[in-house]
Amino acid sequence: MKPHSDTKKFSSTPIIHIGTDDVRKRMGEILDCVNLRGDEFLIERKHKALAVLIPVQKHKVLEKMAREFLSKSLIGENKKLSQKEADQLADEAKHASRKKEL
Repeated sequence: MKPHSDTKKFSSTPIIHIGTDDVRKRMGEILDCVNLRGDEFLIERKHKALAVLIPVQKHKVLEKMAREFLSKSLIGENKKLSQKEADQLADEAKHASRKKEL
């Protein structure tokens, strides 16, 4: 699997573009690359991005950063969001963005 020429803005590791057919054929190998080497994959169908596969640890970091950002920008820096409030805001944002896509 060779990296695509696009690179991530916050890391020197290139993201690997892969088609859905390759994902079906090589899922075990791809998961090992993500888990053991920290590789990241952009999964495409007919050159259209469908999903991103990233290591769990990076997902946790991104989720924490998003929660902190929401807390600071929507609520104010003096108040912390509870997990329930953060989940509700994230759910509302997800649904709002999906409506825009349609």
